[in-house]
Amino acid sequence: LYPELKRTIDGLESEIKTLKAKLDTRAFLTAWVPDSKTMSKNGVIPFTIIKAMHGVRNVSTMTSRGVFTCEKTGYYFVSFFVTSKSPLILAPVTLAILYKNKYDILARATKRGGDDYETNAAMTITQLNKGDSLSVRARFDGMNVYNTYDSVFTILQIY
Repeated sequence: LYPELKRTIDGLESEIKTLKAKLDTRAFLTAWVPDSKTMSKNGVIPFTIIKAMHGVRNVSTMTSRGVFTCEKTGYYFVSFFVTSKSPLILAPVTLAILYKNKYDILARATKRGGDDYETNAAMTITQLNKGDSLSVRARFDGMNVYNTYDSVFTILQIY
């Protein structure tokens, strides 16, 4: 009985090590908008200040433009929230849209009416391949995006 029990324990320890190694290689990144900014139509919201990161080596497109480039194929939990306001004359609706590879819309956060600041969020799970990009863009001219921890973009590899 003892040798059989030892083999079972050894097998479980091996599985635990494999799972731990997989967890250690998962990527995540959280970024803020550095300064309040009035966006132009279809402009990428500049989530360029990285606040937390693991497993991501090249962040040049993130820190320069706010565009995340996937380095590891997998499934990702993606969320963003944007605190914004817009003069009603320019845009009665503010809309922040999450794009994959410039054209595929994954999620959006909408604010209607009122010229005060309001926070809106969106989240999704999506499959990304190496080289895919994620960005959040303003749909209309005149959307004012508030900065720092009031507007945050998070990407977390889950599988």
